Amino acid sequence: DLHKPDNSCIAGSRFTDLAQVASEWKVVEGLADSSCISLESVDKPGWYLRHQNGNVIISQNDGSDLFKSDATWREKPGLSDSSKTSLETYAFEGIYMRHYEGNMIISSISTDLDRADA
Repeated sequence: DLHKPDNSCIAGSRFTDLAQVASEWKVVEGLADSSCISLESVDKPGWYLRHQNGNVIISQNDGSDLFKSDATWREKPGLSDSSKTSLETYAFEGIYMRHYEGNMIISSISTDLDRADA
């Protein structure tokens, strides 16, 4: 589960070949809105998960308003399990971070599989 910004880490996946620290993220205050969150790399401070062209990528903060918006997420009750958390984009209502065919993307949610992936 994600928590309000408190600099706690979100552990990465055991399925990655990367060092564990390379797949850990800090939940921090949203770059575009303090009521939201951003996910900052533990391994690379100043680098964040952001969406760009429909994909979720890690990118260095360039200080632009666009970057801040793309790297900010709204915590929502889990779409398939309300005890969990789903992440909606800050800029686009109804568009969520989810995995799809081994990649992290953003998309609208319409099926049970979409909800589970988000």
